[in-house]
Formats: sequence, C-alpha cells, structure tokens
Amino acid sequence: MEHSSLRGNIRHITGSENGMEPQPGPDTGPNRHDVSVVQLICRAYGLSDASEITLEHIHRYVAERRRAEERTHDLRDRFRPSIPRQRAADDAA
Repeated sequence: MEHSSLRGNIRHITGSENGMEPQPGPDTGPNRHDVSVVQLICRAYGLSDASEITLEHIHRYVAERRRAEERTHDLRDRFRPSIPRQRAADDAA
C-alpha cells in the first residue's frame, strides 16, 4: 500500500493531517498518555508499525469502535439512575 494513500485515509478517520494526533478521551488526569489512532490500530492487531496497516485494518478498527460506542451508549441509558424530581413547596404529599 502506498504511504500517501494511507495517510489520507487516517486523516479521514481522525480529522488530522498527519494521522498521529491523539484522540480525545475521558482520561484527563496527570498520568494521561496520548496515544494516536495509528498506535491503537497497531496494538489492536499486533502490527509492528504503521507501514503494516492496511485499509482493512482501518475499516475494521472504525467498525469495532462504533459498535463499542453504541454498546456503551445503550448500557449508559439502561443503567442510568432515575433521579426523582424535587417536590415544590405547594405539591400535595
């Protein structure tokens, strides 16, 4: 695969020109480690470096992330506690 076409595909996924921009996430503490999408794909599929990434890896990674986010969203909705509305002073008890 030609490197320039890979870079264009990664830019499409991340919105980043160089494909190495860290993804924002919930971890914002002082021990936060910025990890690029390229690094995540390499780790997910046991690749040694970005030169081994194919379009199939990218498409699979994006599809898996979307499914995981949908599951997370569904679980959050399912397990979100219902907080009762506070009664106004003139509400009947």
